[in-house]
Amino acid sequence: MSILLTVPSFLVTILPPFRGSAAVAQRTVNPLVVGSNPTPGAMKDRTGKDRSVFYDILLISMKQNPNLSEDQKRVMFSGGTEAPFTGAYVNEHAKGMYTCANCGAELFSSDAKFDSGTGWPSFDEPANLANVELKEDRSLDTVRTEVICKNCGAHLGHLFDDGPTKTGKRYCINSCSLELKKQS
Repeated sequence: MSILLTVPSFLVTILPPFRGSAAVAQRTVNPLVVGSNPTPGAMKDRTGKDRSVFYDILLISMKQNPNLSEDQKRVMFSGGTEAPFTGAYVNEHAKGMYTCANCGAELFSSDAKFDSGTGWPSFDEPANLANVELKEDRSLDTVRTEVICKNCGAHLGHLFDDGPTKTGKRYCINSCSLELKKQS
């Protein structure tokens, strides 16, 4: 099934037009039918380079909740980090379920939350492993494990093997990537 969408103007200005694609060749915002990612080499720009990544960028923008703040967008979709001890949930002790601020997927239970002293909310395990993806992160000249929302691809934080609980894990998560659904 294909989806009809309008190409955001910021994408049109940063990506070169595709040869043979009337929708983007004129560098104007026109409807473009997007199905699945084309096979490698199917979409070429004027230099002959494969530009199927264009579709990945469109899919990410389609998955972004329009109600996110600029800080949330920076952290969740550009791999940023909020400053330590500034997040809303660092000292939160209410019972409930922490969900993805972008898509609402259930991520962490308040029962798994502990005070790590690091300045970010920390959990020893996800509430639902099916909603969390772990990926190697080699940024900042070190190897870490990035924690991602499996449903929408949002960056949540990082996983470390120095947790004080029985799991030995510390999911160090940005507050702005979370929303707490409090128990009533």
